[in-house]
Amino acid sequence: MSSGNADRIAIVKQSISGLGEGMEWANVAAKEDIFCSPNKLPLDVANYIDIIDREIKAAGLTLKQDTPVGLILLNGLRHTFPCKTGK
Repeated sequence: MSSGNADRIAIVKQSISGLGEGMEWANVAAKEDIFCSPNKLPLDVANYIDIIDREIKAAGLTLKQDTPVGLILLNGLRHTFPCKTGK
């Protein structure tokens, strides 16, 4: 793998990690839960990438330059960790 590719991969992973962490904080601040991950499950970039991959496959999506990855992750978190009731 070339250094340029490694740099791009690191940037993408950092961006996805930031999206996921932001959604977790939004979930904490929301009046009603957006998604309900188990308290003892620490989510990391590998989890977020897996959730995005599964959501893309389930929806039959094709990624393009302007694909809203944040929305895909949000929907994936909702599908992966649905809430039984609100807060």
